[in-house]
Amino acid sequence: MPRLSTPEMVRLGILNGKIMGQSLREYNKIAVLSQLGTQCLATSSSLISTFETITGGVAKFFPLSAEELKSTVQGVLDFQPQAMVIIVGGAERIEECEKFFRSVLEAFAEKTLKADIILCLRGYLSGCLADITRANVSILSYIELLKYLRYWSMLGYDVDLDSMVLKLGRLTVSDGQVGFEEVAEYPLSAEHYMLLKRLVNP
Repeated sequence: MPRLSTPEMVRLGILNGKIMGQSLREYNKIAVLSQLGTQCLATSSSLISTFETITGGVAKFFPLSAEELKSTVQGVLDFQPQAMVIIVGGAERIEECEKFFRSVLEAFAEKTLKADIILCLRGYLSGCLADITRANVSILSYIELLKYLRYWSMLGYDVDLDSMVLKLGRLTVSDGQVGFEEVAEYPLSAEHYMLLKRLVNP
């Protein structure tokens, strides 16, 4: 896959974040959990700015790293958001994206936070959610993780390049399979379309 240049990655993150912020109007308090890569940070800042401008709500940023995961989880618990937006991947390999995403969800599965989970486009397209439900983890954490995924509402993003839209959908997990039920569509600009096309169909 040809890599996007750094400016292109930043621009794609900004465009993704703008649509994500527009799509979360039903919430007024969200936590944005993001890895610290270039594209992830661009997505996060654009999402937060758009969300707060459109809704008048509050969005708080939480950095995601393996070293700080415990303190991030506690910070989100203290914040008590209505939804957690999880932004992972960026330029990372799919295997690393899946591994880290699983560790984030496992950390929250042990807690009692009642918040919707919203997965970014990269996380959904890479198959992270389906992969973690089949992962070789301990029986206890696997059971708790599946209970968590099935109990709370999950949303994610997909792209339809033929129709030039980014789609928001409800996600369900069953027997290692992820279902996507579309709830809204957002048109892509020509620039957004070309960047996503290069990413999805190199």
